[in-house]
Amino acid sequence: MNAKVYDFNLRLSWKVLSVISRIDRFDASWTSIERLEGSNFRQLRHIATIQSVGVSTRIEGSKKTNEKVPNLLTNIGMSMPHLFMSF
Repeated sequence: MNAKVYDFNLRLSWKVLSVISRIDRFDASWTSIERLEGSNFRQLRHIATIQSVGVSTRIEGSKKTNEKVPNLLTNIGMSMPHLFMSF
């Protein structure tokens, strides 16, 4: 196999270097943005699950409020994290 090595000079203006620097800083901050959004998404799933189970039980005649749903799920042997993994 023949490997070729190229050598070249690249001249960048300060303006271009500034743009590259801003892109690099944004890229570095993206990980924390993704973590924050992941946390928000988990919280939204939690709320949606509680509301969905609450509404479903009330359709069937139960008087349980959304605040009592986590206790209901625990008593029937289901955990909230387990429910989140199924979505």
